[in-house]
Order: sequence, then C-alpha cells, then structure tokens
Amino acid sequence: MAFSNSPTYPGARAAGQDGAGAFRFSDLLAMGAKRLALILTTATVVVAVTIIALLLWPSTYSASTLVMLDQRTNSVASSTSVLSSLPTDPVSVQNQLQIITSRDLAARVIADLKLYEDPEFAKPDAITGEMPAADAVIDNFERHLTAEAVGLSTTINITFKSSDAKKAATIANAIASAYLADQVNFEDEATRDTTTWLLDRIHSLARQVQGAEMAVQQYRAQNNLNDTSNGDSLIDQQLIAQNAALVAAKSDLAQKQAISSHVNSMLATGHGADVSQVVSSPLIIQLRTQEADLLRQEAQLSSKYGPRHPKMVDVESQKENLQDKIAQEAARVSGAASNDVAVARANVGSLAASLKALEKNASSDSLKRVKLKALEANATSTRTMYEAFVTRLRETQGAVGIPSARVISSAAVPAHPSSPKRTMIAAASIPVGLLLGLLFALLAERNSPAVAYRPRATLRPAVAMAATAPTVDPLRGAPVIGEIPDYQSLRAADVVIDRPNDSYSRGVDALLNRLAPAKRGTGGKVIALTAADQSEGRTALAAALARAATQRGLRAIVIDSDFQLPRAAQAMGLSQSDLGLQDVLSGTSPLSQSLARDTRSSALLLSPARLHSPNAQFLNALPQLVAYLKRNFDLVIVDCPAPGYAIASRYFLPLSDAAVLLVRWQSTPRAAVAQTIDTLAALRVPATGVIFAR
Repeated sequence: MAFSNSPTYPGARAAGQDGAGAFRFSDLLAMGAKRLALILTTATVVVAVTIIALLLWPSTYSASTLVMLDQRTNSVASSTSVLSSLPTDPVSVQNQLQIITSRDLAARVIADLKLYEDPEFAKPDAITGEMPAADAVIDNFERHLTAEAVGLSTTINITFKSSDAKKAATIANAIASAYLADQVNFEDEATRDTTTWLLDRIHSLARQVQGAEMAVQQYRAQNNLNDTSNGDSLIDQQLIAQNAALVAAKSDLAQKQAISSHVNSMLATGHGADVSQVVSSPLIIQLRTQEADLLRQEAQLSSKYGPRHPKMVDVESQKENLQDKIAQEAARVSGAASNDVAVARANVGSLAASLKALEKNASSDSLKRVKLKALEANATSTRTMYEAFVTRLRETQGAVGIPSARVISSAAVPAHPSSPKRTMIAAASIPVGLLLGLLFALLAERNSPAVAYRPRATLRPAVAMAATAPTVDPLRGAPVIGEIPDYQSLRAADVVIDRPNDSYSRGVDALLNRLAPAKRGTGGKVIALTAADQSEGRTALAAALARAATQRGLRAIVIDSDFQLPRAAQAMGLSQSDLGLQDVLSGTSPLSQSLARDTRSSALLLSPARLHSPNAQFLNALPQLVAYLKRNFDLVIVDCPAPGYAIASRYFLPLSDAAVLLVRWQSTPRAAVAQTIDTLAALRVPATGVIFAR
C-alpha cells in the first residue's frame, strides 16, 4: 500500500456542487408555531400604530388641469408670427413641463393669488415667529405641484395638492392660465425685440444702399461710362455697328474687285464691248443704235455701189469712228470699276481703323465696367436685403399673439381626498405586520443561544420491541455530549456553510469543541461516527463536522467505511469516482489519486469508489492507513454504519480515539441503541458518547 507524503494532496479530485439547503418549509412552520405570540403581538402593534397614524394624518386633495399642446397653426398669424409653431415631439413636451414647474411661473402664481402669507406654504418660524423667505415659499409651493405628460399624447396633466379642495382647484387652474399667458407674453416680447432689431437693421441698410448707389453713379461719371436706355453700353453698340459696316464694306470691295477684274479681262481679249457694264451704258446703247443704222445703210449702198465708192468710204469711216467711241466708253467703264475698287478699299481700311480704335476703347471700358458691376452688385444685394427687411417689418407689425396650447379640462373642486388611502393602508398593515412579526421571529430564533441538552428519563421506541424494565438504561451509562436538529437530508452539511447561526450549526460547533484538538498540529484525533439505524443524518453530520473543522483552520478528512452504500460523497456534493478506499487498501492506487476535495471547504474525502464487499486482505492494511492519516490530519472522521449490520465497521471502530453514537429522539428503538452500545463496548472502543437528533 503506497501513501503520499504530502497532506495537501494536490492531485485530489473535485466534483460538482448541489445547491440544495437543509432548511425546509416545515422548519419555518415549526418556528412560526413556536413564536406565534411574538408574531401576533408584532402584527397587532403594527396595525394599531397604522390606524393611529391614519387618524392623525391630514387629508390632502388633488386637483388636475389638462393642457394640450395644439399642433394646428393659426392661419391668421402663420405668415406673420415671429416664432414658429410649438413642436410636439417628446423632448419639446418635456421642455414645456419644465416651464410649467419653473420657479418663475410659480412666483407669478403665488403673487397673483397672494399665497406668500398662506399658512400652508408660508409657515412662521416656530421659535422666532418670522415669516419664511420668498424662495422658501416657492420651494414649498413646488412640492405640492406635479406636471406630467399623458401617455404618448401632447396633453399635459397639471396636478396640485392642498389641504383645501377649493384651493387646490383654484391654484391648478391658475397655473394653467399663467402658462398660457406666459406663452403669449413670450411671443409678444419676441415680436417687440424682433421689431426693434429690424428697425435698427433697416436704418443701417438704408444708409448702405444710399452709399452703394452713390458710389455707382460717381464711378460712372468719373470714367464716362454711359449706357443706353436698355442698359447696354454705347461702345458695345458702336462696335456692333462698326463691325457690321466693315463686313458690308468688305463685301462691297470684293464685289467691285470682281467686276473690275472681269472688265479688265474682257478688255484684254478685245471683247470690251461685251462687258455687261459697257453693254448697259446709255452711250454704248446710242452708239450701237447708230452702228446698226450705218450697217443697214452700208448694206443698201453695197448693192448699188462698189467698196470704193465715196458713199461706201464715208459709211466705213463712220463705222470706225463709232468703234473708237465704243472702245473709249469701254475703257472709261474699266477705269470707273477700278476707281470703285480703290474707293471701296479705302472705305474698308477706314472702317477697320475705326473698329480697332473702338476695340481698344471697349477693352478699357470693360476693365472699368468690372468694378462698376461689382459696385452695382453690392448696391443691388444691399437694396434686396433692405427690401426684405422692410417687408418682414411690415409683416411683424400685424402679428397676433396666440398661445400654442389650450386648456381642454379645467380643474374641478375634488370631492374626496387623494391621500392618504386609509382603507388600503389599513388593510395592507395586516400582512405587513404578520411579515414583520415573522421577521422578528426569525431574528429571535437566529440569535437565540444553543439549548443545553437535558437528559430524559425514558426513550419511547418508534417500533415494537421486547418489554424491558423501566429502570434499564438503554444508553448503558454513555454520556450525552450534544443535541442537534433532526435533519435527515444528506445535504444538511450545507447548513454549516449557508446558515452558521442555525441551531444545527451551533450544535455541530458544540460537538466539535468536545471532539477536535485545541489547535492545529497538537496531534490528530480519529473520531468514529456511527448510529443504531441507517439514518442519513449520520453521514451528513460527518461532513458537517469536517467542514466546521476546516473553518477553524484544522486539517480534516472524512472516511466513508460503508462499502455497501457509500453516501459521504453525495453529502459533500461530490460524485463517485473510479478510485477509492478499496484501491488504497489493496495498493492498486496511491492515496493522492484516491482523495476527493470538498468543493465548499478544504476538507478531503476518502470513499469507496464502487460497490464492493470488503475482505480481510483489504482491511488488514487499515491500521497503517489510519495511522498515516492521523499523523497528517488534525481530525479524521470515520462514517461507520451500525456495527451490527456492517462488518467493516468492526475494523474501523477499534482504531478510533472515540466513538459518537447518533440517536434520533423518539425514533430510534431503545433496544437498537442498547445493542449498539453493547457492541461498541465489546469492540473495546476507547470512549463512547451519545448525540441526540430531535
């Protein structure tokens, strides 16, 4: 068998924790029955005090006025109002609530209703008799006032509380009226301020308009910038006209150049007389007529005379004279065309020079007009702004002050007080008194001292047993060392952690004081915990003792010696593992790998891993194991089944320093108790004490 030399066992396994407690509803009922007088007394006192307080409590009346923020805009004032219509989003509604509950509005209402001397709001000082200051009156007034939005609507509920019903209604309606008047006054004041500002701004803009327009005219005069009635520049119009004239002159020049060229070319080829200008000339027409007559005469004469006849010679001479005249006329037409070309060219040159001069003047004029346009734009914008402000001033002169809210329900004089709710409070005082009494009972039970055990003369068996003489002591003289509540749940050990002031926890502490060593390191003790029956309370008590010992700084370990039905792991909230006590005794597993650590304390557990019937071979190694644990732990608690039922207990009990017998009051048979104590004596257990569970 291999043991680890370290008492901390870092390899010890841990398991899940069950949160169930050992306190049950039946315990609460038992405690209530035990301290019923305290509970009823407390409840009676609470109800009596409540009734007296209700009788002395003055009545308060609440009156409410409903004001709705109107989403509609008045058509008369919509185009002339200085302020926009009141928005009705949640944030705006909250803003109106702040206005209604503001100190300024409260001060106006107090002054209008002359409440500065009302005893409800202005109580004289109890010692000096002086009247409170105005701020104190306003503070007291606002404590009676509440304003809140009604659901998701734009309606505001204004509620005022007073000891006088009529006064409450009057003040609630006065607050609503003051709020509406405040809206109108605010709009009128805004209109007056806006009008004053507009007038100042208009006067300033009028001076600016006058100065801007004067600057425009002075600049025009200084730079000789003249415009037509349509606002166009004279130079621009001259440029347009001059450019058009130049284009026309160039076109005329081209036409005359074409005519001159054509005439010259016809003359060069000897066909000058065929030129259209020559043909259309009146002189040429006359000469052609004469030439035609001569040709007719020549034809007549040629039939009569020969070519040398004087008449024929004279006709021929006349024909030559006419040809010379026609040639001269054609030359004259050609010269006229050339002169026309020269004149047209001179005209084009003159127009081009004039256009160039105009363009130069236009460039200079354009530079000057850049600044002129800036001056004119400044004057125009200033005048536009001036006219807009004048228009807005005219609109604000006719603005109508209409509030953006209206009263939809005036406050009526309340017929019944709003507080206190005497019937409801009186009815509620009954369960409150009972609960408070139960709380006092729990505190009294928690703080009550542990009840010292007083031995009884007899024990009544729970089952039939053989008749014995009444003088026979079933405890065989064994001392009674303590008493604990009869918690039969395996998880009763959680009470030590969860409720340290419980009677079960105090009983465990008292038992530990008698069994455990005084301090750590003074020597370990082995305590065997057994019972005359198979009650789960024995296993729970073993786990509770180990946890209580660790809270004192002691090193504690629990050994579950029940190989048939091990339950110590369940009592500590652990699960059964694959390695355990029988593996350590047989030497197949080291002790460090077979221990489990309690998840709610530093206590360790050595439990059988599987259902296993022990044999002498395993149990022969038990003394060595117990001696090792006694050296390394301050308290070794062995959970032993009744020695009359479990053979393994007969091996563990003689190795203990003391044995504790758990007896359930009025439940464990007397004969079983006597038989168990006799068995412990036969096994030569060093000392035996009895603890009652009841």
